Parts: sequence; structure tokens; C-alpha cells
Amino acid sequence: MKQGTVRVVFLTLLLVCLGNAVFLYFVHARKQKLNASALSLRSEDYLRRHAEELKLLYKDLDGVRAEAPATREILRLLDLKGGETIADIGCGGGFYTLAFSPLVGPSGTVFALDKKIVAVEVLKEQMERRGLKADNIRAQVSRVEEVGLPKESLDLAFLCEVHMFRKVYPQYNPWVFRSFYGSIGRALKPAGRLVVIEFVKHRALRTTLSREEMLREIEGGGFELVRFSRLPTAANTDPEYYFEFRKR
Repeated sequence: MKQGTVRVVFLTLLLVCLGNAVFLYFVHARKQKLNASALSLRSEDYLRRHAEELKLLYKDLDGVRAEAPATREILRLLDLKGGETIADIGCGGGFYTLAFSPLVGPSGTVFALDKKIVAVEVLKEQMERRGLKADNIRAQVSRVEEVGLPKESLDLAFLCEVHMFRKVYPQYNPWVFRSFYGSIGRALKPAGRLVVIEFVKHRALRTTLSREEMLREIEGGGFELVRFSRLPTAANTDPEYYFEFRKR
């Protein structure tokens, strides 16, 4: 066989192999996305059936946060300014949303985002019970893999005890988290911040998330760590940490 023919055959086989590899990659990514959607739907069905129990859980958790030594330090480190636009992602019952609202003032905005409609309902109930008419709060249900906010609209994306669930629920697979942090990066302004409050070991959830593993996953989404500190905690509680990132 002539050398030119061999080269043509080789290049043809190489292109076929590359084409198959690309096809399989996209099939796998699509499968991951469909699996995440299916698991999310089953999760939502569970949440609807246990809505009242979850509402009580959110209220109990917010009561704990109100007394936690870490809360004041978190607000100090955030140093929010009037007029800023904040996203409280995975807002739960809205403890931090309600804390952020007066700090950014009437010219600012706080997006309270959660994939669970019951969480958004709890936030609205709390506002009604307290007689709050905070026009700067926008509560909405979001998807796991996409925050769904306009491009370069945020000064701060805030996640409190959200990333740990990457280790607890199978639907939060690496594909979902890459998409999730990518959507946060797009929504942040060029000088915007991503702040993550997280345990690296959680005894109640019986799971561990190392600092290195967490940094690898978040920095892989286009961020770099600019501040890290251990938060003050009550005795006999799991240590919690403050991570602040900027877009690369």
C-alpha cells in the first residue's frame, strides 16, 4: 500500500474515532442532564407531600441561625452596601434574604432563589407575619442547574450550606454543578463576588467535603478564592467556613 494511501486511511480512522468520542460525550452529558431532571422531579414530589414538615424545619433552622455566633461575622465579612443586587441562592426559609434586604436598601435588590417552592412559600409567610413590605425582595423558584438571572446583574451571589448537598443527593452530579456555577458566573458583574458558607464535615448528614474538593469544583467553574476564614461556632457544633471567590 502506498504511503499516501496509508496516510489517508489513518486520517479517516482517526476522524471516525474522534467523531464517535464526541458523540458519546454529548450522549453522556445529555443522559446526566435527563437523570438530574428525573431525580429532581421525584424529589419535588416528595417535597410536595411533606411540605408542612419542611416548613417547620425551615423555621427551626432560621431560629438557630438567628442565635448562631457565625451570623454576625458573616454579615460583617459581606459588608453589603446600599443599592447592591444580591442573590440568596438556596434561600430556604429566607433568613439571610430578610437580613440582606434592609442592608441593600430600597435602591438594592435581593433575589431569593430556591428550587423548592415550599421554601419560597415560607419566606412569603414570614414576611406577611412580620408585616414586612420589602419591595426589594424578589422570591422565585429556580432550577438546580441554572440560577436564571440576567447576565452581569449581580454584585453578590450568596450560598449558605448548599454545596454540601452535592455529597448527599445523587442528582447533584458534577455536570449539574458545572452548569450551576457557570450560570452564577454569567450572572455576576465583572467585579462581583461569590460567597459560600459551608461545613467541610457535617455529622448530622454523615458526610465530609474537603476544602480541596470544594475548591476544585468551584474554581473549575471559572472562579478564584480571594478570602477564606473559619467562622465562630458554638461548642460541640461542626466547624463552618467562609469562602469568597471572584471571577477569573
